[in-house]
Amino acid sequence: MSDNHASDPAVPEPAVAAESLPPRGGRFRLPSRRATIAIAAGAVALILAIAIPVGIAVQQSNAANARYDDALADRTDAATSLQSLVDDADELMGFAADYVVIADDTLAAAADGYVGAEQKAALAASRDALAAAADAVTGFDTTVPTLGERPTGVSELDAATAELTAETPALTSRADDLTTAVAELATEMHGTMTAGDALIATIRPSADALLAANYSAENLVHISYVSVVDSVEASLYWSGELAPEIANYVTAAQQLQASHASEEAQKAGPLYGQRVAVEAFARSIAGGVLLDFDWAPIVNGYGDGNGYGGYSTWNTAAPGYSTVSLSNSVAELWGVNSAVASLVAHEIGHSITSKCYDLFSTAFDSQDEVWATAWAIGMGYSEDGSGESIYGRPTDAQIALTMQCR
Repeated sequence: MSDNHASDPAVPEPAVAAESLPPRGGRFRLPSRRATIAIAAGAVALILAIAIPVGIAVQQSNAANARYDDALADRTDAATSLQSLVDDADELMGFAADYVVIADDTLAAAADGYVGAEQKAALAASRDALAAAADAVTGFDTTVPTLGERPTGVSELDAATAELTAETPALTSRADDLTTAVAELATEMHGTMTAGDALIATIRPSADALLAANYSAENLVHISYVSVVDSVEASLYWSGELAPEIANYVTAAQQLQASHASEEAQKAGPLYGQRVAVEAFARSIAGGVLLDFDWAPIVNGYGDGNGYGGYSTWNTAAPGYSTVSLSNSVAELWGVNSAVASLVAHEIGHSITSKCYDLFSTAFDSQDEVWATAWAIGMGYSEDGSGESIYGRPTDAQIALTMQCR
């Protein structure tokens, strides 16, 4: 039997090339170059297939974050502006509340008849307008929405961006409305202060008019009133001290009126008109010296029959004041006997000593009757009653000296 099977047609060819079979002994051979390239190409394709979706996701996330950041910046600006306005409004509201209190207190202190009625009504109207403007600001929604945590997913970012975008115009609109309300509040505050200043400006003229109308008030009450008015006037300005100052003025004015009423009551009666005329004459020649008047049946021993008497005391304390006592007969004879005017002039000569004390004490050696007689004559009142008939006629030089005191 032969061992050569190569040409034996009964033996089939191997299905796999011998070179691709594993070597004997169980060890594999390295793949061919062509196989390696094929394997590498497959791996790259797989990596690309994975990388493309990942890159798109990153781009989408970046874009979503950018949109969120833009919306957040706009919303933050709007919220910051609103918060700043809210802070300003809170501060202004504090001042507005003070203004309302000042106005209320001032209106309560400024009793009718002591300040300008028109200006008082204007202040009341301004106060009401200010309170209404303050109420409008108080009722304003000043809350600023807080931000939630920053989302991370694209869909969450887009949803949050939409919310921020919607909030921004709403915040801006509220800021515009608050700006308008605050501006109105500031306008009404200024209007109230201006109305208060206008009311203040009426106090001095009102005080002067009250003083002129209450001319019979006692000297010390008169002096006190003038002092209060001068002090109050220097302190009148729009502040929490305005009402107390006005109240002080009103109290002094009421005391002045009460004193005037009391003095008027004392000289009331059938001789009232003549007494008023005598007092007016005396004040007209007194050079501004304040005069109190007392009326009695007998003064200084005179007053019966056709007699008439007077007596005066004087005080050099600023602004200088005097009390003049006159008999009722002076009023009875006023306009009937011209000599009584000389008596009144003599008494005012004593009164005016308080104004010209240095001249009186040096040139007249404090001789009060000589001074009063010379002064009355120097004023042109030399009839009986001037003092000449009782105290003698002063020298012409003395009379001339008294003419320096008017």
